[in-house]
Amino acid sequence: MNKESRSVYLIGQWHGYDSQFFSEISIPGYEVIVFNPLSNFSYYSILKYMPGYIRSSILKNKAKDLILKNPDAIFIFREDRYLLRLMAEICCPASSGVIFRNKVSKSTRMHNIINNLKNKSYNLWSFDKDDCSEYNMIYYEQYIDVYPGIADIKATVDFAFIGRNKGREAQLNLLKKRLEKAGYTVSISILGTKENNVISYFEYLKGICSAKCIIDIVKQGQIGTTLRPLEGALYKRKVITNNKSVSKLDIYNKDNILILNDDLSIDGVDLFMKKKQVFVDKIKLECHDPKFVLNKIISKLDFKRAE
Repeated sequence: MNKESRSVYLIGQWHGYDSQFFSEISIPGYEVIVFNPLSNFSYYSILKYMPGYIRSSILKNKAKDLILKNPDAIFIFREDRYLLRLMAEICCPASSGVIFRNKVSKSTRMHNIINNLKNKSYNLWSFDKDDCSEYNMIYYEQYIDVYPGIADIKATVDFAFIGRNKGREAQLNLLKKRLEKAGYTVSISILGTKENNVISYFEYLKGICSAKCIIDIVKQGQIGTTLRPLEGALYKRKVITNNKSVSKLDIYNKDNILILNDDLSIDGVDLFMKKKQVFVDKIKLECHDPKFVLNKIISKLDFKRAE
């Protein structure tokens, strides 16, 4: 690392795509380091069998040691519960903040944790504009970058979804039934079950890009967009979604993205699938570049640079 560079630690149990995007970022004046307390634990194989409170305590101490050894670094935390508790318990460096990668849980406990963090003057970021409004967070654009080896995948089915349940399995099954009845081929893979636990981001992309159209069903109350509309734009796939806020994205084009009604009626799907896809201008994707998004967050946290 250059002696004049400042370390930026991204701490948390990041998804594979987050780690992939962040690890490839190069920002002049900074060394970006992804730190997952779980993967940096030498006894990972036995950690998962420990009681939750012991596991959280061990991971929290791993993060705490890193913070104490690097008082001049910038720390950006994922919203893992044990990390939020750590931030509330100790005095983290002033250059610390939290990126929420999921919609905030409506539990009283989470509400109290967020208020505690706000009282300690931590900066909090969210991709969900409702959460930004309710909790006075800073909005950030969902970020994405090209993943090698995906662009040339050929579509073998009409529609595909891969993701965790998150309370939407019934909606996905209903949509699948309707699409198949209309003569389309549909692949639905719910992760987090014994049959389908975890897959890499590369395998995920291979799966959804094996379809002509990506299915994007968000859980009730979510306003922020998922990565799927961006993945569709990046890898030249159409998208059907029940998230009406997608229409506000710069990349939105009615020939590329079909917004379904709340009842998931497939009226209009036939015409939509027949229309030629309009390729999205690369300029419209620039604000979703991980480097662009992370640099904006760092600029807010690096008080020395701001001065």
